[in-house]
Amino acid sequence: MTLAVQTNAQLAPTSADFQRDVDEARDKATILDGIVKAQNLYTLIGDGKHLKVEGWQTIAKGYGMSIHVTSVRKLDGGGYEAKAVVRNYKKLEHLLINGVPLEAAQYASEEGDGEAECGTKGDNNWVNKPWFQQRSMAQTRAISKAGRAALSWVVILAGYSPTPAEEMLRDEVFNNERKQQQQQRPAPPVIIDDSLPAMLQICPEHDVPFIQRDGQHGEFFVHGDRDNQCKATGVVADLFAKAVEAAGMSKEDARPWVKETFGQTWGKLTIRQKVEAIELLAPTEETEDNIEYEDLDESPVILDGDTVGAEA
Repeated sequence: MTLAVQTNAQLAPTSADFQRDVDEARDKATILDGIVKAQNLYTLIGDGKHLKVEGWQTIAKGYGMSIHVTSVRKLDGGGYEAKAVVRNYKKLEHLLINGVPLEAAQYASEEGDGEAECGTKGDNNWVNKPWFQQRSMAQTRAISKAGRAALSWVVILAGYSPTPAEEMLRDEVFNNERKQQQQQRPAPPVIIDDSLPAMLQICPEHDVPFIQRDGQHGEFFVHGDRDNQCKATGVVADLFAKAVEAAGMSKEDARPWVKETFGQTWGKLTIRQKVEAIELLAPTEETEDNIEYEDLDESPVILDGDTVGAEA
């Protein structure tokens, strides 16, 4: 049997059609916003408002669409995987077969789909939940993802994030648990290398051990956390400025002295060479003990464009 398919719908919308669709989307977005707020169908995470699965199903209904779960399967490594699809039944109104309006649901157009898992490795909040809860959440996530694929542009017009709440909550739980694990992890013991110069073992300013690390430009010494870190380079620069003064050397003489002694400018010296420069200017057993470390806000020493004696 040969089917003659007719459609009175245009293949591509004109500019006027598109403008009409956008205006309609704004109206539906306003209606969606009212329903979502009244029924509390969103989750506030940070500054973003994220729709729950019922919100995605609501906006789909407003476009003559329905979101269906097409499959759910148990995964070998644990957890479940679900797939969902968005079907548009509204478009059937424009479709005729042999001159007769089509009513068969199997001819509905697919507007988007989504796949999701639950209870798999890394899904920390769900990996130990009962199987039926994992199976249900996998379907919930798949429905939300499919809704996003088809209608995220309308959701954005309503002022909501296109990322489903179920996805954000899963990521938030994982990130929080990982942050807690990092905070609970004991700090590695600090081993002081006795072969290092004293001022690279213990910070003269804070009286805590430096930690030796390797960087792109060679070794460096730091202590403290990322937000409040003290680097030995700054401390050594301040000490050198005081050593220059203590040695009775002018700032103008410091630059050629470094060049003559080490064959290169201050900025190209390694951290150990900078410490050696301080010891040469004020040679004592504990050089830093003989240099006043207070009032380091005096005029810095400038060596070939490198400022010494002031934090960068």
